[in-house]
Amino acid sequence: MKKKLILPAALVLLVLSLGACRGRNGSGEEGGPAAQWTEGIYMEIAGRDEAMIYLPNTGPCTMYGLTEEMKAVLKPLSTGDVISVKISIIEETYPGNVYPEDVKFVREGEESGIPEGELLHLRAMGHLVIDSSHPLGLPNFEFTLSWGTYGYSSYDSASGKLVKTTDASHPEDYVTTHQLTDEERRLCWQYLMNSNYRAFPEIYDPDPNMECEPPSEFALTVTNEGETKKVSCSDTARDAKTCEPGANDFFDSLQKIAELLMNTEEFQALPDYEHYYE
Repeated sequence: MKKKLILPAALVLLVLSLGACRGRNGSGEEGGPAAQWTEGIYMEIAGRDEAMIYLPNTGPCTMYGLTEEMKAVLKPLSTGDVISVKISIIEETYPGNVYPEDVKFVREGEESGIPEGELLHLRAMGHLVIDSSHPLGLPNFEFTLSWGTYGYSSYDSASGKLVKTTDASHPEDYVTTHQLTDEERRLCWQYLMNSNYRAFPEIYDPDPNMECEPPSEFALTVTNEGETKKVSCSDTARDAKTCEPGANDFFDSLQKIAELLMNTEEFQALPDYEHYYE
């Protein structure tokens, strides 16, 4: 007769519990690698509830799922400081994605530890990395924009020159100066990013088979970190609606910049238009 091994109930529960835990790492993923502490360089991001880390041999990564305790550790830090994060996986995107289980400060560091090319690329993608030369996280950019029908309005962000119209008996009376506030500059960059202006040719016609009467103009020049891009469209319907992919976003974004400028106190204080167009 074979003897049966009878295990105590408590031992059975312990065996089942251990079996259920096998093959899971700290992130709860089946069979994944165990979380390890990894040092990197902290990157402070403006305008978003996120933070980034530059990991050697990997590159920049966005840190997701930060707890309030982790955020408190990072809050007093500046771009360049060295931190350590407890992570198990790095999602292979650009920038990469990591999900820290814990974060700790290691030591003060230098911004030079992050390649300048990486910072330029990240800012061009909309990740506003704050450092000593970019206190708002924005790239070093300036732009000129002109818009309107017949009498054109225009703005130059470098000089602050703002023109309400050129169609007047005394055009000089319709010129003023407005320097963008930090928030306005951030919004203008956001609108420029949304416009995807880099994708358009220098002379752009959304519908070459149609003539608009009266024609409206948008002319944009952006200088970003020393590189200049121009896009001019001088024959488009005033509402700038077209079926061409991306065109509506382009025109809508430029219109938002124009509206921001027209709503400034300086623009509103200029004389009323002499002529209106239906």
